Amino acid sequence: MAALERSCRRRDALMSRSSSSLPVPDMREDRILDCRGSLCPMPVVKTARAITAARPGDVLKVIVTDRGAIADLAAWTEDTGNELLRWYAEGDHLIFFIRKGES
Repeated sequence: MAALERSCRRRDALMSRSSSSLPVPDMREDRILDCRGSLCPMPVVKTARAITAARPGDVLKVIVTDRGAIADLAAWTEDTGNELLRWYAEGDHLIFFIRKGES
């Protein structure tokens, strides 16, 4: 839970990091997680559960409406050894692509 707490606290510092407003049509995911309507810390909690069930190297597509997830998921991936490949805004939600690390 420590990684989750740190990710929520670092939100302001990371809001502009890895930002993109352009879709990535050629990005392929192995799994999709819909977190629309969930607020902090639930997108991170649900992402952690989904990544645990994935194989190393799998790509998880996460869909959220909570803009805090921009910083939260970036911090969480950094803290846990997973990789935030890309994120972008699409309408009223955000799309993240996260690759599961080797551990």
